[in-house]
Amino acid sequence: AVDEMGNEELAAFVFGPVQSVGDWNALSPGWTVISVPRLQADETLTTVLTSIDGKYDAVQFYDPAAQAWAHYNASKPSEMNSLAELNHTMGFYVHMTTGGVLAPSGTDPEDATNDIWLQPGWNLVGFPSTQESVLAGTALAGVSYDRLERFDHATQLIEVLDPGVDLMHRGGGYWIHTDSGVPQLWDVP
Repeated sequence: AVDEMGNEELAAFVFGPVQSVGDWNALSPGWTVISVPRLQADETLTTVLTSIDGKYDAVQFYDPAAQAWAHYNASKPSEMNSLAELNHTMGFYVHMTTGGVLAPSGTDPEDATNDIWLQPGWNLVGFPSTQESVLAGTALAGVSYDRLERFDHATQLIEVLDPGVDLMHRGGGYWIHTDSGVPQLWDVP
């Protein structure tokens, strides 16, 4: 298929459900968007995802500073993968080939270590909060943004969040579009 800009479709993303269970995520087969809300002693992708080793085949992350996607494919040699590390500030897509439970090791971030630099435009971020859930508007207090999104895994569609109603959950992955022309420091609660 070709989109309206003439780009050929390389892959179709189908996003599967994620069920947050505290810091652990029960992941179903297919694509899902998550984060690892704990500080990792070793941020190597394969180490961070050890608990689901052999149950996923691809991971993707949008780098807002480079305005480019980074990819990891388990079947490719390391020199062909552009995504090698995951940290607690990143939201990322993972393609599960079978169900599994992501049980990340690490320590909970302190207030000063869970800050995230948001770049102008779109940012795919994690929610490394010290709280399980926070009202989106409260979580993003002080950030100049005009859109907050997540995937609704039941409908497999992007869902625009209402900051006065919807919650952001620890371990979730979120798209934040900032309307400021400069980077902003987000003090994640």
